[in-house]
Amino acid sequence: MVVIMKQTEIYLKTPFSLNKTLMSEQCPADLWFLDNISGYWTSYIPFEDEWSKVMLKQTGDKIEIKYISSVKPDKIKTLISNIFSLDYKIDKLLMSFKEDPYLSRVLEYSSGLRIMRDINKEYRIIEAILTQNTSVKMIKTMQRLLFINYGEKVRIGEETIYTYPNIERIANENPGMLKEKCRLGYRALYLKNIAQKIISKEINTKDLEKMETDETKKFLMSFSGIGNKVSDLILMYGLGKNDVFPLDLWIKRAIKREYFNNSDVSDKEVYMFAKNYFDQYASIINLMIFLYERRTKGQFFNYCVWR
Repeated sequence: MVVIMKQTEIYLKTPFSLNKTLMSEQCPADLWFLDNISGYWTSYIPFEDEWSKVMLKQTGDKIEIKYISSVKPDKIKTLISNIFSLDYKIDKLLMSFKEDPYLSRVLEYSSGLRIMRDINKEYRIIEAILTQNTSVKMIKTMQRLLFINYGEKVRIGEETIYTYPNIERIANENPGMLKEKCRLGYRALYLKNIAQKIISKEINTKDLEKMETDETKKFLMSFSGIGNKVSDLILMYGLGKNDVFPLDLWIKRAIKREYFNNSDVSDKEVYMFAKNYFDQYASIINLMIFLYERRTKGQFFNYCVWR
């Protein structure tokens, strides 16, 4: 069987950096990896009851798209535009903080960065739990093991991949087996518990999307395994909320240094300041600060979780 790689492109209307976005270590970026031979960013996307291989490369204001799929080009372009928030209006953000010297540096360095949207919202809840107290490398390792052990094998062209892990299989699995197979540690019990809540519809992403941010956060945090940071990651990447501010060491250090003169303020004070000051831009600024503060780190873990 001859596999035909199709091709199309998107012409950008606002500043955007594919490399910066996919190397920012934001959660949905874990599903993409850089093919060092072709130079294209690659992922596998379920769309219209079909798994598609999608490869992206940016040249100036154009994103080249190669794909294996029967889906029409316009629909592929719409999907990519949605995943990478290419419709985001960046001008108002830049104008809002032009008098803030620290934010001006952050925004300049992070120009072109976008928050990615995950099309599998249930998986985004599961994945957020994996991020607790661990490294990017370990998060991706756990994800890959979940895909291999709880996903389904599918063929795309000449490749075989594993799909997103089946939530029902996770819900029905013994926590000890989850822990052993996927190196989840204490997260295994949390993962099983949340998977059961998703299957029973006690956690329903469609309902959550309609709720206000604070109400959704409070609801999510009522479940074991979902604390402040995990709930914010779910809200930010899974539910498209723009006014959350996940706190990790890099973010807390930066906010305390720049806005509290390194004083010993609580996490709650840092969070409330950021929510009030950054308001509707809190989520994107959070990601930009994270990227800026780690600018000298010089490490990117390129890893394919799909096979």
